[in-house]
Amino acid sequence: MPSVLLLYSSKGKECGNSSTSERLRKLLNHAGIGCTCKQIADFTGAPSLNNYLQGNHFNCVIGIHAYRTGNLLISCCLPYAIVFAGTDLNTHIHDAKKMPIITEAVLGARYLIAFTRSHFNLAMAQWVLLQTHKIRFLLKPIYKRNWTIFLLVAGIRPIKDPLFLADAVSEWHRKDPSIYLVIIGPEAMNLGTPVIARRNAGNCEIVDHLKTGLLFNTPEEFIGLAKYLLSSHQLRDALVRHAVNYVEAEHSLSEEMETYCNIVHTISGKGL
Repeated sequence: MPSVLLLYSSKGKECGNSSTSERLRKLLNHAGIGCTCKQIADFTGAPSLNNYLQGNHFNCVIGIHAYRTGNLLISCCLPYAIVFAGTDLNTHIHDAKKMPIITEAVLGARYLIAFTRSHFNLAMAQWVLLQTHKIRFLLKPIYKRNWTIFLLVAGIRPIKDPLFLADAVSEWHRKDPSIYLVIIGPEAMNLGTPVIARRNAGNCEIVDHLKTGLLFNTPEEFIGLAKYLLSSHQLRDALVRHAVNYVEAEHSLSEEMETYCNIVHTISGKGL
């Protein structure tokens, strides 16, 4: 049975990298692959990582975030794969000091995993030497009252701006005490609940406005869309129906597990 180290950088349990690493650990363990999660902060450098890998008989490494884990993986003694995390492609590739590290890590990886079509296309355009079989496009799976409760699914950290809607919803609550905003940490499209999401690159990859959910730019626009949603049972039913169909078709947990298992078996030399 192959054994894989899952390497990631986390700013807390609410961080996307942390939830991704835990999901992948459970998937791989369920498939009979030994998987251990470690943060980059657990190692002082590449020699420290390599000593740990050799001392614990790992077969390969999966790193989440091309820059943060790439610092260690470029000198890794074992074959590795990289999962693009978002900020590595959206932000760090524009940093002249970070880009060489990302490039070396990407080109040295046996496989690359992109969670969105835009990330896949961005990577292919950025590194023209990449072969298409090396990078996999794999959508993340989405897991399945007198009060009206709006759930904000987001990590409690500045980049997610969880208080963006707080003042607007508080004012709405003062006018209608049945309205609540609940902020929860680490999507809701498979819960049979209509989704209203802030318009940004990541959310636009998942939510098709007026089909699988609603997208807003400002707090005021959120309030308007939310009221429209509450007044239209037909819209709510249509959004839920299309969202569930989309999740079932595009965000398959079994497909994700199969893809990662194939990658681990291939790069560790433990053929299926």
